[in-house]
Amino acid sequence: MNLLGKSSVISIFLILFALVMYKVSEVGPIYEKTERMQGTIGYAFEGRGFTLCGQQETWWVSSNNGDIGKNLYLALALEGKSKLSVAYIDADMEISTQGNFGHLGMSSREVTLVNIHEISTEIPKGCEVNFET
Repeated sequence: MNLLGKSSVISIFLILFALVMYKVSEVGPIYEKTERMQGTIGYAFEGRGFTLCGQQETWWVSSNNGDIGKNLYLALALEGKSKLSVAYIDADMEISTQGNFGHLGMSSREVTLVNIHEISTEIPKGCEVNFET
């Protein structure tokens, strides 16, 4: 194979590789499992986070479910508190594999709310967290 032929094969390979990588990136997160979890949930201008009770790491909350969590959260805020930073939530959630999620990829995982059992402005002991709004 001459130099031009090798160059063409390499170019085609690189183009196909780039297309495959592009399609893989469009797929989105791969969810490992669904679990019932309790923690705090908060929404802000460029943030939407969930933190398990007793933990510090905040995971990105996806909007794949039509933002039911955000709608309930905002309803609680309108119910009595003028500025609600976080709410307690007990819900079944799909948990993604590790990666970069959310605003600027700052969360290591993403969760999707599947079924909400409870959401409340009263945060139980051990679930306090400082969510920046």
